[in-house]
This record gives sequence, C-alpha cells and structure tokens, in this order.
Amino acid sequence: MADIFRGQGSAIARSLALLPALLFAVCANPAAMAQLSEQPMLVVDPGMHTAPIRDVAVDAAGRLAVTGSDDKTVRVWSLADGKLLRTIRMPAGPGDIGKIYAVAMSPDGEFIAAGGWTKWTTDAREDSIYLFETRTGKMTARIPG
Repeated sequence: MADIFRGQGSAIARSLALLPALLFAVCANPAAMAQLSEQPMLVVDPGMHTAPIRDVAVDAAGRLAVTGSDDKTVRVWSLADGKLLRTIRMPAGPGDIGKIYAVAMSPDGEFIAAGGWTKWTTDAREDSIYLFETRTGKMTARIPG
C-alpha cells in the first residue's frame, strides 16, 4: 500500500498547505458567502435545541409552548407531556443570519410569530418577523424591518 502513495507526499503536502489560503479566500469574500447560503445544507435534528434558547411563549390554555433559539429553529412543544411536536427551520445563512431571538403564540395556539436576523447589509443587520401556522409549520407571512 505504501508503494501506491510513494512520491505523492510532496503533492499532498502542497495541497494541505494551500487549504487554509483557499478557505480564507472563500470566507473573506462576501459574494462567495452569499452564494454558500443559497445552497441546501443537510442538518441532523437531535430533537432538541443545540444552542441557547432566547425566548419562550405559551398559548392561553397552557397546552402548547414555543421556543426560539440561536440554533436557527423554532420548536413547538406539548406542555402536557413535554414532547416535541414540530420543528420549524428558519431561512438561514452564514453566521448569525437565521438566529431567533423572540417568539410569541396567539392565545388560541393557532399561530406563531418569530423574530430574528434575516440578512446582514453593509450598514447593519436586518430583522424580520415570521408568522407560521402552528399545526403545519407553514410560513404564512414575513414582516421585514
């Protein structure tokens, strides 16, 4: 097996030496970062938040709770048994884009509002409020700014 890779050591070393420069060029280029955020990403769902929870809200009857987190998800929970009912993934991008910092639930538990970062402009971050149907997780509206 060693004979297969004989003479390849210097080529591998050169490739590894160029890797940090390539990564820096991609990460430092805003156009490249914008392009990366448009690509689908595989995400493993552990069934819980994987970053700090920023806000919690409940319906008037105390049946449902909704949580928003830095992990760019909104989760709906049953308060009767503590089970996760739904995970809503926010439109997300690199860095902080997609983090949720505020959630609310309508008194009847039919709708969820979630506020978070939607994009970073040259001047400042842009925040939006997203409205979802609790039962389906479908986004019904986005209120920019």
